[in-house]
Amino acid sequence: MEIAKNLDTLEKEITAGKRRGLLGAIQIGMALEAIRAGNLWLNTGAKTFDKYVSGAHGFSRSTSYNLMAVATKFGRHILEDPSLQGVDVTRLIRLLPHVEASNSLDLLHQAAMIPDAQGFNDQLRNMDGKVATDDPHEHSFLPWLERCEVCHKTRKFKP
Repeated sequence: MEIAKNLDTLEKEITAGKRRGLLGAIQIGMALEAIRAGNLWLNTGAKTFDKYVSGAHGFSRSTSYNLMAVATKFGRHILEDPSLQGVDVTRLIRLLPHVEASNSLDLLHQAAMIPDAQGFNDQLRNMDGKVATDDPHEHSFLPWLERCEVCHKTRKFKP
């Protein structure tokens, strides 16, 4: 009976978290992780955790695991520092492949401090070992694509 009570409480947290932006995403990720770790979803009749999340909350497999990873890797820092609570959750999801225990706070600060999308994309390209649009190089635009072969920057076609 206690397990069902915990599942109900966690499901309410997921529902409430859907309306709260980044803090809600952290709340949802923590609740999903607790449900998965405690195998609480087994009492719902779902055959797998993925089917439980999809049926009960409408999240795809990738969304649910991304939210759990964001909560696990960034959640503590975000909850402790209100200045980091304005970061877009999609930026954090895109940073997940680069996160290690030693650099999670640094990456979180970088995601919060880079205001424009192109700057963030350039940072990710550099982290992946690729040339970013702001790196010094001579753009080599292909006339039919108007996209640089090196950094993939695009520009309007001017005939």
